[in-house]
Amino acid sequence: MDQYKPVVRDFMTPAPVTVSEELTLSDALDRMYSEQIRHLPVVRADRAIVGTISTRDISIAASVRELDPDTTLVKDAMTRVPYTCDAASPLADVATLMERERVGSIIVMEGARPAGIFTTTDALRALRSVLVGALVEPARTPTEVPLSPPVHPSRPSVRVTRNSGMVSWFLTRL
Repeated sequence: MDQYKPVVRDFMTPAPVTVSEELTLSDALDRMYSEQIRHLPVVRADRAIVGTISTRDISIAASVRELDPDTTLVKDAMTRVPYTCDAASPLADVATLMERERVGSIIVMEGARPAGIFTTTDALRALRSVLVGALVEPARTPTEVPLSPPVHPSRPSVRVTRNSGMVSWFLTRL
């Protein structure tokens, strides 16, 4: 009897939230925070993939003082050639690629359109499934997470707004 070999479809987040390349960085980051995610596939109007953007990409772009996150577009900061795979791709192969290339997400494709996304959080759920010996549900859904930043007793409380700078705004939400 063949041993079951998990595939990406078993652990991916289906129907990922996507953004247009014409959206501003501020709007993309707002979408990430409201959905409690760190990676967004970037699509054209026909839903064809053109790139990916992460909170890291936005914070790097925002560190350039000449860039205004309220006017800079996603297409100016996105990764234009994202890592992709098919839903039937062996999970071990995708995990190896993510580890080797040090990427936080792989867009799962169905033809030219994203059908899902596989992130390091999904990989942790896959690991839990292996440790438990059965498929497990996600530990939490994004709606269970409070939108306010966590309170760290060892850090002084500082009020930072968008106007304080995008990187500071980004860091307050970690």
